[in-house]
Amino acid sequence: MIKVIACDMDGTLLGKDSVFANETIRAVNRATDAGIKFIIVSGRTKGGVKPVINSSKIVTDFILCNGAVVLDKEYNYINEYGIDPEKAKDIYRFIKDRVYAIRLYSRDYDYMIDDGRDMIEVLATQLHIFMPSYSYEDFKKTDYFNERLALTKVLPDMSMFDNYKEFPLYKMYAYNPDESEIFKLKQDLKKRYDLSFVSSFLSNVEVTSKNASKGPVLQEYIESLGYSMREVAVFGDSENDASMLKMDFGMTFAMKNASDDIKKMTKYVTEFSNVENGVAYEIEKIIANN
Repeated sequence: MIKVIACDMDGTLLGKDSVFANETIRAVNRATDAGIKFIIVSGRTKGGVKPVINSSKIVTDFILCNGAVVLDKEYNYINEYGIDPEKAKDIYRFIKDRVYAIRLYSRDYDYMIDDGRDMIEVLATQLHIFMPSYSYEDFKKTDYFNERLALTKVLPDMSMFDNYKEFPLYKMYAYNPDESEIFKLKQDLKKRYDLSFVSSFLSNVEVTSKNASKGPVLQEYIESLGYSMREVAVFGDSENDASMLKMDFGMTFAMKNASDDIKKMTKYVTEFSNVENGVAYEIEKIIANN
């Protein structure tokens, strides 16, 4: 019997232009009404998920920043796994000239280091990937972009993160539209640092603590709540989901829109893609079979 559904957001739960479809909201609400706990497992920050979740009114716990943060449904902090500040500074120096931009994720805000460029344009260039059907200029007018902009601050340097307890650094997100360069950079980082390096898109690399990985953190959290791995269904689509998709949870689903490498890791592949509300369809089957 499935008692927990753990689901990635972008490319998985969310449909076209990273928006919740009404069918998906209904399916999640039917699951929670049936007593199934729902957990969002995303690379996003609290600020990145809160507007989307609040507008949908679904009830969910959260594992965010690829496992660096665990929150309950009221957004209370359960666990945090940050990057050592000195390691983070060294990584920043190592990658800053090889990428277009770097975002730094902490508790309530995203941060960028001032490098003399127009930070609004830099942020819009990075985030446009989430709503590709919009023109660049129209994207900058969307609620999504302006909500993210309001939650992004510019710093003169990284010294703020020396105060680890107040400003833990959950994730470093490096973006470069040159996908081949991102691939090479990720390989170089893996050789140089004992941290976690994954990608949610081919144009990024996401850096977190070695302890911050979706799968192990999900297992730790559900077991702390009294659930077993066999009672969990997991959904994902990209490399940053791999750590949970390849674990022996009761049901593991790769999205139809996932790569072949991701599909090889899972027990099942959804019948429909994220833009076809594939998760909603599988949730209804889970409810019917419980």
